[in-house]
Amino acid sequence: SKMKNAITVISPRSNRPSSDELVKMIKSTKGRFFSCTTLKSDGSYRKWVARTGVKKGVKGVARKNTKENLVTVFDMQINQFRTLDTNKLLSFNCGCFEWHIK
Repeated sequence: SKMKNAITVISPRSNRPSSDELVKMIKSTKGRFFSCTTLKSDGSYRKWVARTGVKKGVKGVARKNTKENLVTVFDMQINQFRTLDTNKLLSFNCGCFEWHIK
């Protein structure tokens, strides 16, 4: 059942949003859960359930990602921080908002 005010944004493969825009999209979740799919180097897919802005239990591991395509997220499935590469992002879903590459 689709929510009435759901927003779906589809980007053609030939016209991806910039990594900067995708990082902003992820950070705009402000700590809410989101799910997404990335393409792994072996051509398979990785599904994430993660959130940004987790501070609890962090002992100085908050590395500032210098590359603009990277964002540090807390992976809920393994309870660890992981670096998400927005250049490999294929889909993203948070609440009523969904984005994917066609």
